[in-house]
Amino acid sequence: MIIWFFTTYSLANIYFDKNDYTKARKYFEICDAIDDQVYPVVSCLIRIKYRQEDFENIEKLKQRLRTIKQNSKDKRIIELSRFTIDTFIYKDYHIFVEESFNLSGILYYYWTFRIYDTNDNFIRSVNLESSLALREMGTAYIVGIDRFEKDRRIHQTTNVTFTKLPDYGVMKNIVIEEIEKGLDVGATGVYPYRD
Repeated sequence: MIIWFFTTYSLANIYFDKNDYTKARKYFEICDAIDDQVYPVVSCLIRIKYRQEDFENIEKLKQRLRTIKQNSKDKRIIELSRFTIDTFIYKDYHIFVEESFNLSGILYYYWTFRIYDTNDNFIRSVNLESSLALREMGTAYIVGIDRFEKDRRIHQTTNVTFTKLPDYGVMKNIVIEEIEKGLDVGATGVYPYRD
């Protein structure tokens, strides 16, 4: 059974790397049926579902990933604060989308869209943030932007707020609008985390 799992897992990764998400999903689902507690398998299934815009049961997969992290003894998994849910290319930019494991507290980022140029330079991130102050005012989320200037991180908030969690597509469109406004490619930096 172990050999079958690793053979299937290797095949799933080959298809995933080739962007053949239909075949990759098929083999990751076989792996998941064998053992539903394997972090990379569940993580890849989440990313595939976002790529295929198949959001059915996605929250169950995310909750399972959170449970796997919570029960893990692997230090690499325990120390993760976010997990990748999607990646996409828009014009000459690569966007990596992460969701926080912890969705509560005084301040947290729900989604972070990290924008990189074709040379892998971090340009900026567009974040869906929540804070205690916002929630006390009756607003659940606000869009913030992080960028670097001379190796110094600069954070700004926008006027875009939501009273409840917006649809993922709404946030994706906000990121695309930010790119369309023009990104200052000269203001780059090395961001501490990227999948």
